[in-house]
Amino acid sequence: TESLEVGDIVSAESHIPCASQGIAEECNMCRMGNAHICENIKFFSVDVDGFLAQYAVAPANILWKSPKDMPHEIVAMQESLGNSVYTVSESNVEGKDVVIFGLGPTGQNCIPVC
Repeated sequence: TESLEVGDIVSAESHIPCASQGIAEECNMCRMGNAHICENIKFFSVDVDGFLAQYAVAPANILWKSPKDMPHEIVAMQESLGNSVYTVSESNVEGKDVVIFGLGPTGQNCIPVC
């Protein structure tokens, strides 16, 4: 993990797996490298204070450092866009008609990615 300093511009994963919560023994999913389906997962704005504030606290290992000149609007979209790109790249959609259920940020990002 790249070291972080005060003032760095970062984007964050939306979930906090047990390894990032300081739980002594990781769950089976985290041990298998599937932290995104952690048995003890917590979500920002649901289980812990969210990011609709000027400042927020998050474990360093779920943060991604961004270039200082990257517009904050792009930084804010990275997590959702990353999920969209991953979802589409793991699916065999090339040359096919696709239906996207749910038009939140991730669903809307899937449209141009498809």
